Amino acid sequence: MRSPTLRAKLLAAEPHGLDGRPEPVSANALIHDGAGRYLLHLRDDREGMWEPWVLALVGGKRSRDDATLEATLRRELAEEVPGLEPTDLMPFAVQEATSVDGLAVPIAVYAGHWSGDAEAVDLREGVPLTWCTVDMLHRIRLSPGLEALIRRHAAEHPAAKEPPDGTSLADQAPSATGLNIAGIHPHLHNDQDRITSAEDAASSGRRHTEPVDVHLILRRETSGGPQVLLSRRAGQVYAAGLWHLPSGHLDGPHEDIVTALVREAREETGVVIDPADVRAVVTVHHRSPGGASRTGHFFEVRRWQGQPRIAEPDVCDTMEWASLDALPTEMVAYCRAGLDAYTADARLAVHFQLPGDTVAFDPAADRLRLVPDVTGGKDPNGPDAAVAKFAEQAVGRIARWTDTSWARENSRVWRADGVQGGT
Repeated sequence: MRSPTLRAKLLAAEPHGLDGRPEPVSANALIHDGAGRYLLHLRDDREGMWEPWVLALVGGKRSRDDATLEATLRRELAEEVPGLEPTDLMPFAVQEATSVDGLAVPIAVYAGHWSGDAEAVDLREGVPLTWCTVDMLHRIRLSPGLEALIRRHAAEHPAAKEPPDGTSLADQAPSATGLNIAGIHPHLHNDQDRITSAEDAASSGRRHTEPVDVHLILRRETSGGPQVLLSRRAGQVYAAGLWHLPSGHLDGPHEDIVTALVREAREETGVVIDPADVRAVVTVHHRSPGGASRTGHFFEVRRWQGQPRIAEPDVCDTMEWASLDALPTEMVAYCRAGLDAYTADARLAVHFQLPGDTVAFDPAADRLRLVPDVTGGKDPNGPDAAVAKFAEQAVGRIARWTDTSWARENSRVWRADGVQGGT
């Protein structure tokens, strides 16, 4: 600023609100329920749409008839989500976004309280409204800067242990959002993977939907046998402290499961995988102890570029190569089920846990059930069901049968190799 007179005037005006920064011309609502949940909506995927196909805050641009930005926000809420009227609406932050033409646009963000049923709202723009929690932010696609904004609000306004009306979170509207090949949808489970109400699901008339996962079995051969890459979950995430395969969800209907696997591998481990090197090995239909179900596709990859590394330190604190026949005990049961099914050369498996089971793998509560493929009802190299059941009592679930009848004449002899190393 070369003009001392103009500089002096600007400095004198700063206490009155003139600080040289652009004034916001849009307003968004950061709506929370006071119990740790934040209300987001999925923006339409239309040509020319600002930030399409991401979860974002409700809001919009100021019109010439709006006296204030709060008036802008209340008008936008009335237009987009009539009937949703948050209380205690207060200025919280100014968020910078990038418009479709590349310009930086400041947006005034107002925080307000509301704890209604997101699915009952008459949404006029976007696809669904859904409740999300801080624990979910790292695994859903958000508009730029929104994760930091929500985390800041959550840190400054700690959530109550229960919603203001005294009901538990599990009894309220869905708080988790899953992305799958059919699109995005609210699921009837919360961030602890607990079903809210089976009766509610049946009476609502909604068709059952569930998330689709992809799991990477990055395999290398060593003198001591095959090894797979595992990562240990850390931070404010589900199953923190347990070992898991690199994995994730589909980003939306535009993404197939192989593309999702390649993307997740790069995001979590830094390795680059050619889709042509991806091999499908097993699909697991899983139900958590809380009652929520999901489908996981497990893929084997033996060739890649780059050295695996911790690319997401906020959700992973270490990575290790583990022998397939000596997996760590502290593993997510769902992941362990997939690896055991893979080791057993199964193509399809069911892993439905029961209420009271632990998220961590427990050999005493192993719920894995291998589904025979079209080749037959049992392993063609193995004995009949009675003999197989007897062998499993000795060595646990069988990974592989080997016919060794040649060792004894006029008899049938099999060697049974257990999943956990027994013979």
